[in-house]
Parts: sequence; C-alpha cells; structure tokens
Amino acid sequence: MPYISHAMARCSNEVMRKAGVGGTSVPPTATPSSRTTRSMPARHPQAHQYADQAVADQYHQKTTVRRMLFVHSLLQSQISQMINANSCQSLESASNKTVFSEYKIDQSTVYYSGPKHKIYSAKRTTADLGMSISVRVYNRSDQDPVSSLYLKIIRHLGRKHPYVVYSLDLFYDAEKVYIFQEYCTGGNLRQYLEKNGTTSESLAVAWAKHLHQALDFLGDQAIAHRDLVPEHLVVVPLGSAYNPYLKLTGFKKAVIYWNTNEHDVLYCPCLPAEQQPADGGASNYQPLEVYGNATTEQFDPVQADIWSYGANIFFMLTKKYPFSGGTPVEGIEEEIRRNVAALSAISEHGRAFLTALLRINANNRMPFDFVEKHPWLTGKPAVSNAYFLSSFNKSFFSGNCVQPAPVVLPSQSPPAASAPASQSAQPKPEQAALNDLVRELTASVSALSLRQPSRTTEGGGAADGQLSEEEGKELAAVIETLRVKVVHLVHNLKTLIPSLPDAKRNELLEDVAQLETYSQSITTEQFEKFSAMMLEIMAKIDKLLDEVKPSWAN
Repeated sequence: MPYISHAMARCSNEVMRKAGVGGTSVPPTATPSSRTTRSMPARHPQAHQYADQAVADQYHQKTTVRRMLFVHSLLQSQISQMINANSCQSLESASNKTVFSEYKIDQSTVYYSGPKHKIYSAKRTTADLGMSISVRVYNRSDQDPVSSLYLKIIRHLGRKHPYVVYSLDLFYDAEKVYIFQEYCTGGNLRQYLEKNGTTSESLAVAWAKHLHQALDFLGDQAIAHRDLVPEHLVVVPLGSAYNPYLKLTGFKKAVIYWNTNEHDVLYCPCLPAEQQPADGGASNYQPLEVYGNATTEQFDPVQADIWSYGANIFFMLTKKYPFSGGTPVEGIEEEIRRNVAALSAISEHGRAFLTALLRINANNRMPFDFVEKHPWLTGKPAVSNAYFLSSFNKSFFSGNCVQPAPVVLPSQSPPAASAPASQSAQPKPEQAALNDLVRELTASVSALSLRQPSRTTEGGGAADGQLSEEEGKELAAVIETLRVKVVHLVHNLKTLIPSLPDAKRNELLEDVAQLETYSQSITTEQFEKFSAMMLEIMAKIDKLLDEVKPSWAN
C-alpha cells in the first residue's frame, strides 16, 4: 500500500476512532481546510467534481485496522527520519573531509551547466562502486545545506531502490554544496526516443513497471515526486543482451504528501492559473487541476502524479503529449480518448490502461494502488474491462456521493467455513507464491556466490583472481537484476507483516531491513561477501515463513 487516498484516510481514521484503537495517534476529527480542493481544470466552471457515480464503486479499497496502524506508523517514521536527519555533511569535520577526498571531480567533463548548478564527471578513487558517478555543485545561496527539503529527500532515498537514481554522499563547505550521485549513461527518456524512436509495447510495459515500482517506493517514504517529466526518467543500458531500464531522478519539486497530525493527505496550494502553459502541459506534464486560485484552492499531489505517470507512458509510445494546448476544456477528455484509441499498435489492455490514468477529473483516475493489478502490467486477463476503466470513489463526503466500502475490522470478518485438517495447513496461492519468490531469490544469490573471476596469465588482460572488464560489466548487470528481485520480494513481504503476531512481525521487519541493506551494499568487488550474507538472511526468512503459515492461512 504505497499511497493512502483522502477517502481511505478519512474512513480508516473514523473506524479506528470508533473501535478505540490507535490511542492518540488517531485524531478525533479532521481540521476543515480553508481551501477548496480542485479536481477539475482551472477554466472549468466547477473546481471540484466527485467521481462518476456509475463507476465509482469499482475502486473500493478494503483493509484492516492493524494494517492502517502499521502504515500510519511507517509514514510517521519515514517523515521523522527524513526531516530530522542532516541534509549534508560539513567539510569542517575531519572524517567528512577524508571521505570527500576519496572522490575525484573532473571539471573538464561537464554534463550540465546552468545558472544555479553544474554537473561534472566524478570518480570514487578508493572503491569501484560498479556505476558511473557525477557530482552536482550548487552555491550555498541556492541550496541551504541545513534546511533544504530537496537535499533531505535525496539523502534519505540514498541507494535504497534500483529504479531511483542513487545518491551517494552530500557535502558542503563555506561556499558550495556537493551531491555525488549515480550517472546514467543512456540519457533521459526524451533523448532516448529522439535517437531510437518510440518504444515497443513490451518495452513500454517494462518501463511502466519500473516507474511504478519507483513511485511505489516513494509512497512508502511519504513522498510525492511532483515533477514527472521525460527529462527526469533516465535510461540505464545493460548491453545488447538486455533491455535498458528506467531510473527516476529530479526531486527538486518533491513534497511530503502525508499530514502526520491529521493522518490525511497533505494537499498542495494551486499554482496561479495564469502560469498554466499554452501547450496544455506538454512542457511540464502537469495535470490541469494544479492551476487555479493560489490563495484559496489546493490539489492532491498523488492524484497529480498519477496523471504525469500516464502522460509519460503515452509519450513513450508516441513521442507526443496526450492532448494539444489549444483544445477547449470541455473537449480535452474526448481528444485524449481519440488519441488513445488511435494507438492501434498497442493492445486493448494498453489503451484501457492509458484511458484509466488520463482522466481530466482527478477523482476519476485509477488509484495508484490499482495500477500494478492492471492486466497490461500483469499480463493476466481482467475480471472485467469496466473494473479497470472505472474510477475510484473519492466521495466520502455528503451529497450525491457513493459511500466507500468500510474498513474491515478483524472482528467483523465472517467466520471461515471449517476445512478438513489436511487442507487447513495448506498455504493460499498468494502464500505459496511468496515462498516461491523467496526460493527464487535464494537460487539467484546462490548462483551469484558461485561466480569465479577469470584466472589469467600475465599480460592476459586481468590480474589473477580479478574480474576482466567484460566480466565486470556482466556481473554488474546480474547484481542490478538481483536488486530488482529483492525490491519485489520486500514489497510482498511488507504486505504480510501487519498480519503477523508481534514477535514474528518484529523478526521479519529486522530481516527485511537487513536484506535491503545487503542488496544495496553488494558490488562487483564484494559480491562474494555480501551474497553469503544474503544467503544467510534468506534462509532465516524462508524458515520464518514456514513457521507462520498456520496463523497466516487463517
């Protein structure tokens, strides 16, 4: 559950308050906002519209109180860590100076030169990190090293996710701020398409999954990106044998989307309507509801990111924006439908996917939690097309709205029918799939741990016991694929955690944290050490899953 919608937050808070759980963590009532929440374009006569009632029921989200308390606690913890941590390390410290001196900045290789910062090539001289490195150099007047939310966010994200550009170290001195990051050599999405043309449908599906997983990870960190443009999706080539993959960068406009006091979405003030670009959004990929009265209106940053997500996928397939700038407001949705329908080279599921994301009314967009279930990404048939073309019920308020499904309390669950003893201990299909994920990853790590570097004679191109250049590239690709598998497994394990007894929950949380740390620490130089550590932790997780099957299956 990466993002919690306003409707789910309101509903779950009310249920938890009535059930007497959560203590002081659940507010008795939400503080009414003085702003109007805009869901429609600035030029539309109505600022807000509820989801279409005919289809709103289809996107009900059900959960348990235990799960909601876990998510509240997770978001509170991530925000606290992010805000309270130092943004950068001061070079007045001798130890920080030592680490800084391990980087070599090549000012003769300039990747970018702008009015506020420059990007140079860089290298870590004391270790091979298995990636190209760049350094962003800002004047302190443009990035406050103590209070900048941008710096706090990228330092917090660090090297935690394979589809988010890695941030390695951040330093500052009396004049400058230095951000050492991974440098992706394939250029950004726009550059890639200019060189190679539009993507195939299969590559677009893969990249849609990559971007979804990156945004899913941001949701767990309580972050909304707010600047999803082709320039901030960078391409990582893996050689001719592998498809390139996407990484997300560009966090200067990112915001914390969760209000820890109200346990609700933290809305963003609208941008002035006069700032809306004439091209409709092709220059910034922002949905139209972000423009309005900057003093009295606000918008949902998560719903805005959903639009931007869909618009970027449309761009992958067409090199175009979903609609033209001169279209009247009342005709925009119809133009988008025509443009999507014209994509005859992609499947019906692909067109349905884009249609569900690119809705002008923000309340009609497919919620983020439903994206990964769409048959275009899963490759599985939908229960019904209407299910995925329908809209999420944001209408928790009064009036002509449909009430969302209640949060299901454990005590409200109907008693399960008794099953024969031979069946009761069998895991459900999703449980078996989770065990399979664990064992698949174990096999991958085992294969990695058995890899041996070349043994070459003098002058043969690689020192005895060291990787050749070609082996190093191949191993780096294997390690990156392994990290992706870890992210997938961790995401699935986290859905299990809230349902476990306290002792097992804490044990699995600790194991998952260690697994994430090991997977991000592994390099081409230290793959033997960390693959052995990962095998050990995987064995613990596999054993724990077997131990909790009886209670898990109930």
